[in-house]
Amino acid sequence: MAWSTTWAFVVMPDHLHWLVALKEADLSRLVLRVKFRSNRDQLRSWPERTGVAAGFSRPRDTTGGGFGRVARYVVAHPVRAGLEQSVGDYPHWDARWV
Repeated sequence: MAWSTTWAFVVMPDHLHWLVALKEADLSRLVLRVKFRSNRDQLRSWPERTGVAAGFSRPRDTTGGGFGRVARYVVAHPVRAGLEQSVGDYPHWDARWV
């Protein structure tokens, strides 16, 4: 079952930004499922790790409106965080329209 459609994401060193359209599940259930699978896989690969942190932040439009602006805002996080000079230089992101 497809719970959602991913439109854009960026994996940061310690968290994930994810623009997602829900289908069948509510956001809390979807995040719980993703974290469960991620935690399970991490602990198999790196037993010394403690796992995924609890909780998540609900989305908010900090761009002034518009789906395209939100998507660009999501993938630009590494530049704003000072990790790269350009979004294209950061390897851990994708967007549906690319």
